[in-house]
Amino acid sequence: PQVIQKQFEVGQPKGIYSLRSKNPEILKRASSGGFVTTIAEHLLKSKELSNIVMVQNEDDKPVAADVSNPDDVIQKAGVVYGRSGVLERLIELTGETSEPIGIVGVSCEMRGAAEIEKTMKRDILKMGLFCNSNMRTEYTDQGLICSPCCSGCPSGVNAQGYIAHIRHGEYQEAVDLIRENNPLPSICGRICTNECEHKCTYIGTDHPVAIRELKKFATEWEIQNADKKVEPGKRDGKKVAIIGSGPAGLTAGYFLAKLGYAPTIFEKTDQMGGMLRFGVPQFRLPNYVLDYDIEMIKNSGVNIELNKPFGPEMTISDLKKEGYEVVATDRGPHALKLIEEQHFDVVLTDLKMEKVDGMQILKRCHELHPDTEVIMITGYASLGSAVDTMKKGAFYYISKPFKLDVVRKVVQEAIEKVKLKKENRELREQIEKYEGKVKIITQDAHLHGLLETARQIAPTDCNVLVTGES
Repeated sequence: PQVIQKQFEVGQPKGIYSLRSKNPEILKRASSGGFVTTIAEHLLKSKELSNIVMVQNEDDKPVAADVSNPDDVIQKAGVVYGRSGVLERLIELTGETSEPIGIVGVSCEMRGAAEIEKTMKRDILKMGLFCNSNMRTEYTDQGLICSPCCSGCPSGVNAQGYIAHIRHGEYQEAVDLIRENNPLPSICGRICTNECEHKCTYIGTDHPVAIRELKKFATEWEIQNADKKVEPGKRDGKKVAIIGSGPAGLTAGYFLAKLGYAPTIFEKTDQMGGMLRFGVPQFRLPNYVLDYDIEMIKNSGVNIELNKPFGPEMTISDLKKEGYEVVATDRGPHALKLIEEQHFDVVLTDLKMEKVDGMQILKRCHELHPDTEVIMITGYASLGSAVDTMKKGAFYYISKPFKLDVVRKVVQEAIEKVKLKKENRELREQIEKYEGKVKIITQDAHLHGLLETARQIAPTDCNVLVTGES
């Protein structure tokens, strides 16, 4: 149903209520007042329904299930809804029982349930939820409004905001707002996958707002009309080397410059842009558009050196000699090579990359440098991948979009943890160095007994309180 995108029939609500459960057990587990959990439990307990198809919490994973036991509704509540397979389970259930049944799901699943109801000639109680499964971000957790189009954008661009600027003829303000989260607005106005439009609330009534075309219009206006200059950041911070001038390298350089670092991008070819230049045809992305965005990034304080391949003529040691303390790359294979050549305190990596993904980076880091902390970043966050990543030793899991302050705080915490590991290792080495060299000479029987007790306890992790006369 979400592919067909049938229009809703316009109607008025029969009533609007704000409800909150009085059951403390439900409030502890469920979200948003626990109304769905409360009414589902009531319907099953009162035998008004024999089964309800809903999402249940199975080992911290959302799983579609048909529930008949009222206690299971409460015990397995509190998971995020959204395309979790409830429609498939509903079809199976309609073939298994003729008893009254119901379903809990998001709006697109309600459309599917209505079609199943018609096809199967069954009365199905449908409890529809507002689809916020893809809208939870750090902004919503703080109580701030985040539109569906904004949450759908991997860069977290405020689509709602820049569309409002365009509506009022404030084209430069619109581009400036886009550039707060995305330093490649002109490029994305032409070739991005317009995830924002897939989340647009108009998609269920007629068609989504043409958000990407509006972005293209505003950025084209800036190219043609505005004498726009980006204020360069102060290049007095730590030097950062970035390998490759593809979209990832350009983006990293732009935001590092904004934070006060002194980034330099090393490009192996004689032209900037990576696959944006060599992989996208001219009719999709003209060179003047790519050159414009790159020039804006250079003006922000990013230095770019061409014909500088990472390899025998430019190694990690060479970069260290030139004063670079941080090294970045926009390719997985390059990242593996960097890890094998150099020990890093902290590694930030994307989860999904071509050829080599973030999980391979994480595994290789821990094989070569167990003390290195790895921070995983992804625009495809899910509970399953987060759990898997943390189980395999990642320090932190960050979902896009995110604020730079959040990343900075996580990196600082990771660095502190690495420092503590080093200090503990040094202390352990000192203890081992003097082990067996210190002797206490005494004839006192009580002291001999105490020393023997200490020798027995020392190899364990127990905390022991020693009492007696001093």
